[in-house]
Amino acid sequence: ANRTRLFEGASLSLKATFESTIEGTGTLTLSAPGLEVEKRPIPHKPGTTQEVVFNRTPSTRSTFQYRALLEGIKGDTLPGNDSALAIVDVRGRLRLLYIESYASEGRYLMQAMEKEGIELDLRQPGNLAITFEQLGGYDGVILSDVPAHQLGEPLMNALRDYVDKLGGGLVMLGGPGSFGVGGYYRTPIEEVLP
Repeated sequence: ANRTRLFEGASLSLKATFESTIEGTGTLTLSAPGLEVEKRPIPHKPGTTQEVVFNRTPSTRSTFQYRALLEGIKGDTLPGNDSALAIVDVRGRLRLLYIESYASEGRYLMQAMEKEGIELDLRQPGNLAITFEQLGGYDGVILSDVPAHQLGEPLMNALRDYVDKLGGGLVMLGGPGSFGVGGYYRTPIEEVLP
């Protein structure tokens, strides 16, 4: 079985490859648990390799197990090799935590990202109580012109662990209140910046 990851609404091509030692016609069925997706008649000849492509667009976030099964082959002595499994992890739309010092400036990036199907959760720093566990619900975090003292030590520690332990993405955008002048020297954020 092979495993693929994509986001909901994206198109997926599932390719089934098979060869035969006998001539005849069978039925190739693509199914997922509890759902027969598609059936196609498949003529086959000895010594030939064929590829059949099924196109799907999973619309919900879940893990799908697609199975291709070739049936109805008269004289088939090895039915154990007549199926293949593909596992597809469908994730939700990209969702980023966007911490912006000036909320009025945030709308420009939000509008641009929305056009790409990316959701930004805009928050302002200062008394922002977001835990490590809550950060796990985001695909990435953007810090935009935010000084360290407005984030606070607990959130900076959570962000460091989010990057180190969960592999979360972190983007820091420059401005008068970020990078060196933002007071990030020897902070948990400095540890995870390039």
